[in-house]
Amino acid sequence: MITGNVNHLEFIPYLPDKLRAAIEYVKRHVNDETPAGKHDIEGNEVFVIVSNDVTEPRQARRAEYHAKYLDIQILLHGTEAQCYSTLPAGQQEKQVVL
Repeated sequence: MITGNVNHLEFIPYLPDKLRAAIEYVKRHVNDETPAGKHDIEGNEVFVIVSNDVTEPRQARRAEYHAKYLDIQILLHGTEAQCYSTLPAGQQEKQVVL
């Protein structure tokens, strides 16, 4: 997982060029007027899906797993929290309460 601020990509020097280019494309072309849906950048190789979603409470969410595509999340408005795990898909972490 890579996290950062899309307005300060210079602080992520290890970001691969193709990811950097995709983020720069979104910054230049996606705004409040962009219709929802899929927008091709490089066909099915690189594309943007614009959506207007409401984040569910953590307890109601299921884990996401991407086997084919890399997922870049760019939040234009609002706030969102993310959780992640390094465990293989389908395995649950044992929680320890201190």
